[in-house]
Amino acid sequence: MKIALAQMNTRLGDFGGTVDKMVAQTERARSLGCDLTVFPMPVLTGYDLGVLADTELFMRDVASALEDFSARAATPALVPFSTALGGSPTTEVGFIRDGEMVPLRMAAFIKSMMSQGLLLGEEPKASFSLGDIDLAVCTSYSSLQSFAAGSLSADVVIYLPFDPFETDDESTSLAPSLSDGAFVRTAVNANSWLVAVGAVGGWDDVVYTGGSFVLTPWGELAACAPSFEEALLVADIDLLMEGPLPERVEAPQYRRKSFIWDALTLAMRDFVEKQDSPGVALCLTGNALSAALAVLASDALGPLRVQGLIPPFLEPDALADAREVAERLGIPVLDYGSVEAAGLNRVLTRGATGQAAQLPISPSAALFSGGWLLQMKREARVIPLTAADKTALALGQDPDGFSSASYAPFRDVYRSDLISILPERNLVSPVVPQGSLRRLDVPDGLGLEDLAPTGERQLSVVDAALLTHIEHGHGLRGMVEHGIDEGFATRLLERLDASELLRRECPTGPVVSDCALVERERPVPCAWHEWLSPEPPERGGKEANARPERPLENSIGLSVTLPDDMLQNLPGDVLRYLKDFASGGGFDGSGDDFWGQGLFSKN
Repeated sequence: MKIALAQMNTRLGDFGGTVDKMVAQTERARSLGCDLTVFPMPVLTGYDLGVLADTELFMRDVASALEDFSARAATPALVPFSTALGGSPTTEVGFIRDGEMVPLRMAAFIKSMMSQGLLLGEEPKASFSLGDIDLAVCTSYSSLQSFAAGSLSADVVIYLPFDPFETDDESTSLAPSLSDGAFVRTAVNANSWLVAVGAVGGWDDVVYTGGSFVLTPWGELAACAPSFEEALLVADIDLLMEGPLPERVEAPQYRRKSFIWDALTLAMRDFVEKQDSPGVALCLTGNALSAALAVLASDALGPLRVQGLIPPFLEPDALADAREVAERLGIPVLDYGSVEAAGLNRVLTRGATGQAAQLPISPSAALFSGGWLLQMKREARVIPLTAADKTALALGQDPDGFSSASYAPFRDVYRSDLISILPERNLVSPVVPQGSLRRLDVPDGLGLEDLAPTGERQLSVVDAALLTHIEHGHGLRGMVEHGIDEGFATRLLERLDASELLRRECPTGPVVSDCALVERERPVPCAWHEWLSPEPPERGGKEANARPERPLENSIGLSVTLPDDMLQNLPGDVLRYLKDFASGGGFDGSGDDFWGQGLFSKN
């Protein structure tokens, strides 16, 4: 049989245009002799419906689009979509043939329940047949492993990943991860043809990078689609073949830096074009961040769709570099760099009383830039951009008045990554001056001067510590155990907590990491901070018998005080129980069942 993999980019809610595009793909697939056309996960209903999942008219239009496509599809097809059955959004995959659609996951669940063969926590096999070939569908990496483990089986396993691209998870790039062995062992262990179909494009704050592929049961790559572009990939599935393939297909390499840049470029292009905006506006301040933003915008949209601003109050070297970036890229700019700084500064800093105000920043380039971005947002149809990156947002830096912008392409990318990407981008065309590459705006007040000799090394120290805390989930104690200086870690976490309110003013942007800052939000009026217990006293000292104590308190006010060293030496399972006990509300004194459930239940 022949399978067509429709690697597509669509716009959520444009049901008429999307269905027309899908029908055209099936017609092309039929002309190539294909027996089945497979569409990627977000093709019809995107990544996250949000409140649309509860909107009856929207879900009715989804059903109408499916009905329209079912009537017009030129080949049998698999179409994933989101639905809100049971009151909560869930993912479904429709198998369409001869004008009829079968919801495979629901059908599998009902069949398993009727046969009483479904175990607790087990996902039923969503499958269908074409001729004598048994095909199964899964939408998560974990369900894919059920086939590798042998608990489920099929002649052909079709993988429609729901998860978007994540920088440090190569498998989310699909085909490029094959060069490092991803998915190969899965196909071999499952003894099945593995067909992975990925989307390409940006959906709100996520991005898919394409890279659809077909693997043989013995682990050879049979077909591969490119990354970052739409494609219709056709592959022959021969169940009688045992390998090797007559023609070898080489897997592309996963290059982390270029993938970050290309993913951000694709995300920005889709964000702008799917809103029918003519372009973007940004500020050029001569540093590495603003230069990276200008280059990214130019790569995504072309220089003529980028409006630049060079604000006043820049240092002479920074001003020269800002002008050089604009000239090299061919970006039209408004240049206020030659305005007399003192005169304009008086205008900006005098309030309604005519008295000079104290500004939090000096010089006032960011204030001027933020006002201009706000004006562009209100008066023009272009989308204002901010160069604020993950490092800046974590530590309260505001490079260009980001609260006035509408899109932050770097908000989930550390500055160390951006700095390492720019020299490679310069190899394509030397658009970023060396002065801008050295102007890193390393966060101050953290004591970095004592930890690293250069700005670039200091920035690496900051981002490594943030990564340890944000992505890896380590608190102060864990950071110190991983070799991070305690004083520096303490100051870093204090700055991170203090920047919470400011950080929330940053606009949306693509999420490309395992854990975005928004996933680490904490209540703004929170006075609690992480701390380390004091060092144990010297053995034999006059305070040798002192035992600092910490209270454990549950939700009904019952307080138990334990010595600090006892807490540190408790077994891990006991600590986990205490954590679960506290989060579950502790003892419930109402009713006869005083002990509740679990370890200390009356059972």
